[in-house]
Amino acid sequence: MLMEFRQHCIEKAHSDDLENVTQVLALNHVFLFEDGKENNLREMFDGELWMAVVNDIEKQSVSYRLSNDDILRCHAMSEAASHTFEDCKSLLRKWQQQEADGDVLTEFFESMYLQQESWWNQEDAFVHEILGPVLKPFFASNKLLKRNWSTDTLDASSHRKKKFDPSLQGRKPDFSVFTSVKSKKEFLFVAEIKSPKHRGRSDLLDDKAKLGNEMKDSLDMMIDDGIENDDVIICGLLVQGFRYSVYTIDLKYDGVYRMALLGQFFLPRDNHDFWGLANAIQILMKAKIIVTHTCEICVKGLRTSKFKSKVVSKEQDLVAVGGENELLKTPQRKLMVRGSFFTPIKVPI
Repeated sequence: MLMEFRQHCIEKAHSDDLENVTQVLALNHVFLFEDGKENNLREMFDGELWMAVVNDIEKQSVSYRLSNDDILRCHAMSEAASHTFEDCKSLLRKWQQQEADGDVLTEFFESMYLQQESWWNQEDAFVHEILGPVLKPFFASNKLLKRNWSTDTLDASSHRKKKFDPSLQGRKPDFSVFTSVKSKKEFLFVAEIKSPKHRGRSDLLDDKAKLGNEMKDSLDMMIDDGIENDDVIICGLLVQGFRYSVYTIDLKYDGVYRMALLGQFFLPRDNHDFWGLANAIQILMKAKIIVTHTCEICVKGLRTSKFKSKVVSKEQDLVAVGGENELLKTPQRKLMVRGSFFTPIKVPI
Protein backbone atom coordinates (compact mmCIF):
# COMPACT_ATOMS: atom_id res chain seq x y z
CA MET A 1 0.00 0.00 0.00
CA LEU A 2 2.74 2.46 0.94
CA MET A 3 4.87 1.50 -2.05
CA GLU A 4 1.81 1.94 -4.27
CA PHE A 5 1.41 5.47 -2.88
CA ARG A 6 5.09 6.18 -3.49
CA GLN A 7 4.86 4.95 -7.10
CA HIS A 8 1.91 7.30 -7.61
CA CYS A 9 4.06 10.16 -6.24
CA ILE A 10 6.92 9.27 -8.59
CA GLU A 11 4.55 9.47 -11.54
CA LYS A 12 3.32 12.87 -10.36
CA ALA A 13 6.93 14.03 -9.95
CA HIS A 14 7.69 13.03 -13.55
CA SER A 15 4.89 15.33 -14.69
CA ASP A 16 5.97 18.06 -12.24
CA ASP A 17 2.63 17.71 -10.48
CA LEU A 18 3.48 17.05 -6.82
CA GLU A 19 0.74 18.59 -4.69
CA ASN A 20 1.97 18.61 -1.10
CA VAL A 21 4.73 17.76 1.34
CA THR A 22 3.39 14.23 1.93
CA GLN A 23 4.01 13.38 -1.71
CA VAL A 24 7.44 15.03 -1.73
CA LEU A 25 8.55 13.03 1.33
CA ALA A 26 7.22 9.76 -0.10
CA LEU A 27 9.78 9.99 -2.94
CA ASN A 28 12.42 9.26 -0.30
CA HIS A 29 10.38 6.48 1.37
CA VAL A 30 9.37 8.87 4.17
CA PHE A 31 5.68 8.34 4.90
CA LEU A 32 4.00 11.10 6.90
CA PHE A 33 1.42 9.81 9.37
CA GLU A 34 -0.27 13.04 10.34
CA ASP A 35 -3.94 13.89 10.09
CA GLY A 36 -4.73 16.81 7.81
CA LYS A 37 -6.83 17.66 4.81
CA GLU A 38 -3.78 17.77 2.54
CA ASN A 39 -2.35 14.41 3.61
CA ASN A 40 -3.52 12.16 0.78
CA LEU A 41 -1.59 9.24 2.25
CA ARG A 42 -4.50 9.09 4.70
CA GLU A 43 -6.83 8.34 1.77
CA MET A 44 -5.00 5.04 1.13
CA PHE A 45 -6.15 3.66 4.49
CA ASP A 46 -9.55 2.95 5.96
CA GLY A 47 -10.12 4.51 9.37
CA GLU A 48 -9.40 1.37 11.38
CA LEU A 49 -6.14 0.55 9.62
CA TRP A 50 -4.90 4.16 9.83
CA MET A 51 -5.51 4.22 13.59
CA ALA A 52 -3.76 0.86 13.98
CA VAL A 53 -0.62 2.26 12.32
CA VAL A 54 -0.78 5.50 14.33
CA ASN A 55 -1.24 3.56 17.58
CA ASP A 56 1.72 1.32 16.71
CA ILE A 57 3.90 4.40 16.20
CA GLU A 58 2.70 5.94 19.47
CA LYS A 59 3.67 2.77 21.33
CA GLN A 60 7.29 3.44 20.32
CA SER A 61 7.16 6.85 21.98
CA VAL A 62 7.23 7.55 25.67
CA SER A 63 4.40 8.49 27.97
CA TYR A 64 5.06 11.57 30.04
CA ARG A 65 2.65 13.56 32.18
CA LEU A 66 3.39 16.52 34.40
CA SER A 67 2.82 15.91 38.08
CA ASN A 68 -0.06 17.69 39.80
CA ASP A 69 2.45 19.96 41.56
CA ASP A 70 4.06 20.91 38.25
CA ILE A 71 0.66 21.63 36.67
CA LEU A 72 -0.09 23.94 39.61
CA ARG A 73 3.25 25.68 39.05
CA CYS A 74 2.37 26.23 35.40
CA HIS A 75 -0.98 27.68 36.44
CA ALA A 76 0.65 29.94 39.02
CA MET A 77 3.16 31.25 36.46
CA SER A 78 0.40 31.88 33.91
CA GLU A 79 -1.72 33.69 36.48
CA ALA A 80 1.20 35.87 37.60
CA ALA A 81 2.26 36.68 34.03
CA SER A 82 -1.27 37.71 33.07
CA HIS A 83 -1.00 40.58 35.55
CA THR A 84 2.57 41.65 34.90
CA PHE A 85 5.90 39.97 34.24
CA GLU A 86 7.21 41.52 37.43
CA ASP A 87 4.88 39.25 39.43
CA CYS A 88 6.81 36.26 38.07
CA LYS A 89 10.00 37.31 39.84
CA SER A 90 8.87 36.27 43.30
CA LEU A 91 7.65 32.88 42.03
CA LEU A 92 10.94 32.20 40.27
CA ARG A 93 12.93 33.24 43.34
CA LYS A 94 10.84 30.93 45.51
CA TRP A 95 11.24 27.95 43.17
CA GLN A 96 14.97 28.55 42.76
CA GLN A 97 15.34 28.22 46.52
CA GLN A 98 13.10 25.16 46.80
CA GLU A 99 14.07 23.10 43.76
CA ALA A 100 17.30 21.25 43.15
CA ASP A 101 19.74 22.41 40.49
CA GLY A 102 18.73 21.27 37.04
CA ASP A 103 14.98 21.56 37.59
CA VAL A 104 13.75 21.76 33.99
CA LEU A 105 10.48 23.49 34.84
CA THR A 106 12.14 26.35 36.72
CA GLU A 107 14.77 26.78 33.98
CA PHE A 108 12.03 26.88 31.35
CA PHE A 109 10.06 29.53 33.23
CA GLU A 110 13.23 31.58 33.68
CA SER A 111 13.75 31.47 29.91
CA MET A 112 10.19 32.58 29.25
CA TYR A 113 10.58 35.43 31.75
CA LEU A 114 13.89 36.61 30.30
CA GLN A 115 12.54 36.67 26.74
CA GLN A 116 9.65 38.98 27.62
CA GLU A 117 11.13 41.44 25.13
CA SER A 118 10.52 39.97 21.65
CA TRP A 119 12.93 39.84 18.72
CA TRP A 120 10.58 38.55 16.03
CA ASN A 121 11.96 40.38 13.00
CA GLN A 122 15.23 38.56 12.27
CA GLU A 123 15.37 34.78 11.92
CA ASP A 124 18.90 34.48 13.37
CA ALA A 125 17.88 36.58 16.37
CA PHE A 126 14.71 34.49 16.72
CA VAL A 127 16.71 31.24 16.74
CA HIS A 128 19.34 32.36 19.26
CA GLU A 129 17.42 34.73 21.51
CA ILE A 130 13.96 33.13 21.55
CA LEU A 131 14.22 29.48 20.53
CA GLY A 132 17.62 28.88 22.14
CA PRO A 133 16.51 29.67 25.70
CA VAL A 134 13.32 27.62 25.22
CA LEU A 135 15.19 24.47 24.14
CA LYS A 136 18.24 24.79 26.41
CA PRO A 137 16.56 23.41 29.59
CA PHE A 138 15.57 20.26 27.70
CA PHE A 139 18.72 19.77 25.61
CA ALA A 140 21.54 21.13 27.72
CA SER A 141 25.06 20.27 26.57
CA ASN A 142 26.78 17.63 28.69
CA LYS A 143 29.35 14.85 28.29
CA LEU A 144 27.19 13.02 25.76
CA LEU A 145 24.93 15.66 24.17
CA LYS A 146 26.04 18.73 22.21
CA ARG A 147 24.13 21.44 20.37
CA ASN A 148 24.69 22.95 16.92
CA TRP A 149 23.28 26.20 15.56
CA SER A 150 22.43 27.23 12.03
CA THR A 151 26.01 27.94 10.94
CA ASP A 152 26.92 24.23 10.89
CA THR A 153 26.24 21.74 8.09
CA LEU A 154 24.37 18.57 9.03
CA ASP A 155 26.98 15.82 8.86
CA ALA A 156 24.32 13.20 8.10
CA SER A 157 23.22 15.16 5.01
CA SER A 158 26.83 15.58 3.85
CA HIS A 159 27.40 11.86 4.43
CA ARG A 160 24.61 10.99 1.98
CA LYS A 161 25.53 13.56 -0.68
CA LYS A 162 29.23 12.71 -0.69
CA LYS A 163 28.40 9.14 -1.69
CA PHE A 164 27.24 10.67 -4.97
CA ASP A 165 29.86 13.41 -5.28
CA PRO A 166 32.57 14.17 -2.67
CA SER A 167 32.39 17.88 -3.51
CA LEU A 168 28.74 18.25 -2.45
CA GLN A 169 27.76 19.93 0.82
CA GLY A 170 24.97 18.92 3.18
CA ARG A 171 21.90 20.78 4.38
CA LYS A 172 22.08 23.24 7.28
CA PRO A 173 19.42 22.74 9.95
CA ASP A 174 18.66 25.77 12.11
CA PHE A 175 19.34 23.79 15.29
CA SER A 176 20.49 20.26 16.10
CA VAL A 177 21.48 18.00 19.00
CA PHE A 178 24.09 15.28 18.52
CA THR A 179 26.35 12.83 20.31
CA SER A 180 29.91 11.95 19.33
CA VAL A 181 31.77 8.68 20.02
CA LYS A 182 34.94 7.36 18.37
CA SER A 183 34.94 10.20 15.84
CA LYS A 184 31.37 9.29 14.83
CA LYS A 185 28.85 12.13 15.07
CA GLU A 186 25.22 11.01 15.36
CA PHE A 187 22.37 13.53 15.13
CA LEU A 188 19.44 12.91 17.45
CA PHE A 189 17.32 16.05 17.03
CA VAL A 190 17.09 18.61 14.20
CA ALA A 191 15.01 21.75 13.77
CA GLU A 192 13.78 23.91 10.92
CA ILE A 193 12.63 27.36 11.93
CA LYS A 194 10.64 30.20 10.47
CA SER A 195 10.17 33.28 12.63
CA PRO A 196 6.71 34.89 12.88
CA LYS A 197 7.59 37.35 10.11
CA HIS A 198 7.47 34.50 7.54
CA ARG A 199 3.94 34.08 6.23
CA GLY A 200 4.59 32.25 2.95
CA ARG A 201 2.87 28.87 2.89
CA SER A 202 5.33 27.42 0.36
CA ASP A 203 8.31 28.21 2.61
CA LEU A 204 6.68 26.37 5.50
CA LEU A 205 5.90 23.30 3.37
CA ASP A 206 9.47 23.29 2.04
CA ASP A 207 10.76 23.36 5.62
CA LYS A 208 8.65 20.34 6.59
CA ALA A 209 10.02 18.39 3.62
CA LYS A 210 13.55 19.52 4.50
CA LEU A 211 13.03 18.49 8.13
CA GLY A 212 11.76 15.03 7.18
CA ASN A 213 14.73 14.45 4.89
CA GLU A 214 17.20 15.65 7.54
CA MET A 215 15.67 13.24 10.06
CA LYS A 216 15.95 10.39 7.53
CA ASP A 217 19.57 11.32 6.73
CA SER A 218 20.38 11.21 10.46
CA LEU A 219 18.80 7.78 10.85
CA ASP A 220 20.53 6.42 7.73
CA MET A 221 23.92 7.64 8.94
CA MET A 222 23.44 5.88 12.29
CA ILE A 223 22.74 2.62 10.50
CA ASP A 224 25.75 3.15 8.20
CA ASP A 225 27.86 3.64 11.32
CA GLY A 226 26.76 0.27 12.70
CA ILE A 227 23.83 1.13 14.99
CA GLU A 228 21.65 -1.97 14.56
CA ASN A 229 19.08 -1.36 17.31
CA ASP A 230 15.68 -0.73 15.72
CA ASP A 231 14.49 1.22 18.78
CA VAL A 232 16.38 4.24 17.45
CA ILE A 233 14.06 7.23 16.90
CA ILE A 234 15.09 10.63 15.54
CA CYS A 235 13.21 13.74 16.65
CA GLY A 236 12.60 16.88 14.61
CA LEU A 237 11.12 20.29 15.39
CA LEU A 238 9.27 22.45 12.88
CA VAL A 239 8.82 26.04 14.05
CA GLN A 240 6.26 28.13 12.18
CA GLY A 241 6.20 31.41 14.05
CA PHE A 242 4.55 30.67 17.37
CA ARG A 243 3.50 27.13 16.35
CA TYR A 244 5.92 24.35 17.35
CA SER A 245 5.45 20.85 15.90
CA VAL A 246 7.60 17.95 17.13
CA TYR A 247 7.99 14.91 14.84
CA THR A 248 9.59 11.49 15.13
CA ILE A 249 10.92 9.12 12.47
CA ASP A 250 11.77 5.42 12.75
CA LEU A 251 12.69 2.49 10.49
CA LYS A 252 10.92 -0.64 11.69
CA TYR A 253 10.08 -2.12 8.29
CA ASP A 254 11.94 -2.56 5.02
CA GLY A 255 12.11 0.76 3.18
CA VAL A 256 9.40 2.38 5.34
CA TYR A 257 10.43 5.48 7.27
CA ARG A 258 7.47 6.42 9.45
CA MET A 259 7.33 10.14 10.24
CA ALA A 260 4.69 11.07 12.80
CA LEU A 261 3.61 14.06 14.86
CA LEU A 262 4.66 13.66 18.50
CA GLY A 263 2.86 16.82 19.58
CA GLN A 264 2.16 20.45 18.82
CA PHE A 265 2.13 23.55 21.00
CA PHE A 266 2.25 27.33 20.84
CA LEU A 267 4.66 29.67 22.60
CA PRO A 268 3.28 32.82 24.23
CA ARG A 269 2.93 35.94 22.10
CA ASP A 270 2.77 38.13 25.20
CA ASN A 271 2.27 37.91 28.97
CA HIS A 272 -1.44 37.08 28.57
CA ASP A 273 -0.68 33.96 26.57
CA PHE A 274 1.08 31.66 29.07
CA TRP A 275 -1.76 29.19 29.58
CA GLY A 276 -0.45 26.64 27.08
CA LEU A 277 2.95 26.19 28.74
CA ALA A 278 2.03 22.91 30.45
CA ASN A 279 1.39 21.30 27.06
CA ALA A 280 4.65 22.70 25.67
CA ILE A 281 6.63 21.29 28.59
CA GLN A 282 5.05 17.84 28.29
CA ILE A 283 5.82 17.57 24.57
CA LEU A 284 9.41 18.80 24.94
CA MET A 285 9.96 16.39 27.85
CA LYS A 286 8.79 13.51 25.63
CA ALA A 287 11.29 14.60 22.98
CA LYS A 288 14.02 14.87 25.63
CA ILE A 289 13.36 11.31 26.82
CA ILE A 290 13.43 9.95 23.25
CA VAL A 291 16.65 11.84 22.46
CA THR A 292 18.29 10.58 25.66
CA HIS A 293 17.27 6.97 24.95
CA THR A 294 18.54 7.09 21.36
CA CYS A 295 21.75 8.72 22.57
CA GLU A 296 22.31 5.84 25.00
CA ILE A 297 21.74 3.32 22.19
CA CYS A 298 24.24 5.13 19.95
CA VAL A 299 26.91 5.44 22.62
CA LYS A 300 26.64 1.78 23.58
CA GLY A 301 26.53 0.66 19.94
CA LEU A 302 29.49 2.74 18.81
CA ARG A 303 31.65 1.84 21.81
CA THR A 304 31.13 -1.89 21.31
CA SER A 305 31.02 -1.95 17.50
CA LYS A 306 33.88 -3.72 15.71
CA PHE A 307 32.59 -2.74 12.30
CA LYS A 308 33.53 0.08 10.02
CA SER A 309 32.00 1.26 6.75
CA LYS A 310 33.84 0.82 3.49
CA VAL A 311 32.83 1.47 -0.11
CA VAL A 312 33.50 -1.70 -2.11
CA SER A 313 32.34 -0.51 -5.55
CA LYS A 314 30.41 2.25 -7.26
CA GLU A 315 27.47 -0.09 -7.79
CA GLN A 316 27.39 -1.55 -4.29
CA ASP A 317 26.43 0.47 -1.25
CA LEU A 318 28.34 0.51 2.04
CA VAL A 319 28.89 -2.87 3.67
CA ALA A 320 30.22 -3.76 7.11
CA VAL A 321 33.83 -4.83 7.21
CA GLY A 322 35.47 -6.45 10.23
CA GLY A 323 39.22 -6.56 10.68
CA GLU A 324 41.64 -5.97 7.81
CA ASN A 325 40.51 -8.36 5.09
CA GLU A 326 37.38 -10.11 6.37
CA LEU A 327 34.24 -9.15 4.41
CA LEU A 328 31.08 -9.69 6.46
CA LYS A 329 27.48 -9.95 5.37
CA THR A 330 25.68 -6.60 5.16
CA PRO A 331 23.76 -6.10 8.46
CA GLN A 332 20.00 -6.62 8.29
CA ARG A 333 19.22 -3.01 9.22
CA LYS A 334 21.46 -1.80 6.40
CA LEU A 335 19.32 -3.72 3.92
CA MET A 336 16.24 -1.79 5.09
CA VAL A 337 17.75 1.59 4.19
CA ARG A 338 16.67 3.39 1.03
CA GLY A 339 18.49 6.22 -0.73
CA SER A 340 17.29 9.82 -0.79
CA PHE A 341 16.79 11.71 -4.00
CA PHE A 342 14.91 14.92 -3.18
CA THR A 343 17.79 17.38 -3.32
CA PRO A 344 18.46 18.45 -6.94
CA ILE A 345 22.01 17.90 -8.16
CA LYS A 346 23.71 20.47 -10.40
CA VAL A 347 25.25 18.66 -13.36
CA PRO A 348 27.73 20.63 -15.51
CA ILE A 349 26.92 20.67 -19.22
